[in-house]
Amino acid sequence: MAIFKHTYLMKAQELRRGHLLTIVEPVPSRVPFRNIQWEPESRTFKGEIQWEQDYRTTWMRESLWQYEITFDQSYMFVVSGTVRRSLGEPHKFGVDLIYINAALATPLQECLQNSQSTGGYLDIMRSWRDRGASSVTLEMLGEVAMTVLGERESIIDFNL
Repeated sequence: MAIFKHTYLMKAQELRRGHLLTIVEPVPSRVPFRNIQWEPESRTFKGEIQWEQDYRTTWMRESLWQYEITFDQSYMFVVSGTVRRSLGEPHKFGVDLIYINAALATPLQECLQNSQSTGGYLDIMRSWRDRGASSVTLEMLGEVAMTVLGERESIIDFNL
């Protein structure tokens, strides 16, 4: 559990899009998870974003988000997971939400720059597919690879 002592939901992409809290306050740049649980054997994280309790407001009328996220064995992407919301249908990782670890940038860049062909990149794609990455996650990996190869922007700034 200590690994998630300071676990936050980063809301930078929403800030850039101009989303606001229901009471028209700017979105915090970091939102803490509450009621954190970590299951190391399955690499599953559980936690809640408590908009109403922590901010005395809602996020687009949502007061609570409950996360359950299972990472692949290398922690490079989310294999499966769900965000249950107080209103509306749940969001599913690998379908509605994509997570790719920004630490992927260095090995991906080395692989792409040191290779005379796309073989190394294809090996990464096959590896991720074999470890359970969804087709949407693989598509995003392709976009990240093109960004890294083209050195257009930092992967951390890439809007996943």
